[in-house]
Amino acid sequence: MKVISVIGLVIALALLGAAAYGINYQISIDENGNGTVNGNPINHYLVNDPNAPPGPTLVYDVGLPYGWDAGDVLIYEDVNQTILSDIVRFNPDATISFYSFCGDADLADGAWPTNYNGRVSLTEVGTEGNNWVDFTPTTPGTPGWVSGNNTVTYHIISDVPEPSSLLALLCGFGGIGGLLWKRVR
Repeated sequence: MKVISVIGLVIALALLGAAAYGINYQISIDENGNGTVNGNPINHYLVNDPNAPPGPTLVYDVGLPYGWDAGDVLIYEDVNQTILSDIVRFNPDATISFYSFCGDADLADGAWPTNYNGRVSLTEVGTEGNNWVDFTPTTPGTPGWVSGNNTVTYHIISDVPEPSSLLALLCGFGGIGGLLWKRVR
């Protein structure tokens, strides 16, 4: 009986210790509906956003068991933060709305929200067509900040190589190769 009591006490202390230290989450999302939490896929869907003109908005259903602080992360293409590329909105219902500049036929391309809430401004890094930001909120009130002793790092992929762009590039190289081959022949 003492052995069972000791085992129970050890398990309880281990669980309390884990809760005290919190959990680290890695959330990755892009503008095409690809998202993960700690490597596990998360659901996405398109909805009409009441905060944006008519049109679909890409929404991720993250489903964390903790609440987070709502607000917007504005992602700029340039270091002077004059060219807005994307808006990532942390909603109170543990979903993330992803708004992207129209023109690339991504799921997130569509209407921009008409107002911004509790915002953070970031500049994307990487080469054009492969841009991202990494963001870890550290203080309450920052969009995406998770309550308790939990840490969340968001990897937001702003530009992903478009399949149609890659196909066009390959066709162009194929055409140039064909002309060179014909010239040599």
